[in-house]
Amino acid sequence: MEFIKNFFEGNSQMELISTGIIALAHIFFALSVYFDSKVNHIKYRIVWILLSLIFGAPPVAIYFIFRRRLHTKVPIVCTKCGKKAPKGAKECPRCGNTHFAPLQYENLGAARNRTLALLMAAAILFAFDAWYTQYSPWAPDEDEVVEEIYEDYDEPDTLRFGYVNNGKVLYYSRNKTAYTDATEVPLYDKDGNEYAYDSSKGYVFGDKVISEEAALVDSNGYLVDSVTEFGNVPSTVPFQTQDGTMYYRAADVSWNKDGKMVYTSNGNPIN
Repeated sequence: MEFIKNFFEGNSQMELISTGIIALAHIFFALSVYFDSKVNHIKYRIVWILLSLIFGAPPVAIYFIFRRRLHTKVPIVCTKCGKKAPKGAKECPRCGNTHFAPLQYENLGAARNRTLALLMAAAILFAFDAWYTQYSPWAPDEDEVVEEIYEDYDEPDTLRFGYVNNGKVLYYSRNKTAYTDATEVPLYDKDGNEYAYDSSKGYVFGDKVISEEAALVDSNGYLVDSVTEFGNVPSTVPFQTQDGTMYYRAADVSWNKDGKMVYTSNGNPIN
């Protein structure tokens, strides 16, 4: 259920509709292979049906190109009573009739027409999806697409935990100041120095730079350079020192509107 929830929350309405159209086209492809393979007694028909359902057009094209090579021996039935007979049978095991005919599930012409109709339906769905996502009035323009890709790539909300206020997402600092951009939230060291976030450097205050890997925040909410404080970048975080102070990765902590430290992943209070 969580996967389904994330899928619907993480995709736009257009993407969801497009996914549904493609899925329906794949179903039509699989049905066309199902009906054709049934009346033509094709070997490994279940495999071809599954491939068509999962991958769509490519396996369907391969199937119809090589279909003549995939035929298996056609079962035979008694022309009098209709009972199936073993391969090479001389007479019907039920009535003794000596005349047999290949088994056909239905009229081949009707089956062929149904297969073609399903293939055409799938092709029309693919064409409609291409128009719908690229040229329809609901298709996003280039600027919107670029902005969406940029937001997905940047993911500023992963840097700090945000809170919705009057329709806006706000990110708070240790001193309770609100920011609309997670990257603008400063961190403070024990001396009160304000460090700004720089995506290419880490946390910067004047000439002082603390890399993201080395940046820690102690249980009091102060920024600490682990290289300066401990001589290295710790491999296990969070950890506790002998004096009882806890240390967390700077990216793993945020603050709520009351200045209380919380986890960036879920907004739960740390202390």
